[in-house]
Amino acid sequence: ANLFGFNMGIGDILSTLCCFNENKRIKREMHTLTNDLRNLYEETLESFVSSTHDEHSLTKLTLCHSCHIARPHRSKHCRVLNRCVLLFDHHCPFVGTTIGLYNYKYFYFFVLSFTITEVLFGTTWILYLKHAPEGTGYEWGKIFNGFYFAVYTIMTLGLSIYHTQLIRKNLTTNEHQNLHKYKYLYENGSYNNPFHKGFWRNLLSRFFPSKDAYMLVTAKGGIDKVEIGMGMEMNIESDKKNDEERLKLVQNMA
Repeated sequence: ANLFGFNMGIGDILSTLCCFNENKRIKREMHTLTNDLRNLYEETLESFVSSTHDEHSLTKLTLCHSCHIARPHRSKHCRVLNRCVLLFDHHCPFVGTTIGLYNYKYFYFFVLSFTITEVLFGTTWILYLKHAPEGTGYEWGKIFNGFYFAVYTIMTLGLSIYHTQLIRKNLTTNEHQNLHKYKYLYENGSYNNPFHKGFWRNLLSRFFPSKDAYMLVTAKGGIDKVEIGMGMEMNIESDKKNDEERLKLVQNMA
């Protein structure tokens, strides 16, 4: 028992350290990206009064005047949090926060685990009613509770299936419900999601997010030219090797 408690304690410490390091990495990345987008916002405003600006780029540009940033693809200003959210999915009142790039996987596993729990509870409830001793009669309180939780099972199961389909297509809830608003999801008037890369890469993009989750990448001259959705482009070094390693990790997990 002592050894089990010791192992549990070590596991809790390692989990806490991993979460702490992950949060530090995310904060560092967001600080850098926010500064870049804020500088791009200011440069864009200056270009409006410049005689050398590209009018085609300006028509594609999306600015957030509340956050003072140039907004990337798939991002949206959340009215509840009053800030822009990368890969905005939706604001969930049940968990009390907005679901976006880095916390979507936790929301998905929360819904999935909730569904599994409800299914197991329903199975136990049915077995209990089936094998109840004869002559004891039905306990209406337990029957009512069973039907009550069955309603939750239907809702969470539907939510799990819905978000699994979104992951398969690499869409957010916001994009799915507002397809007609986002021109980057269309090509020559027909629907064509540029972020859809097949099931495994879509899974990788949602559960192990990186810049390619909200940037459109096209290889040119050995350097990836990344369009960030504002009619402008940023040059970054290719990280395809890291993407391939992450993809192998997900495939091995499956």
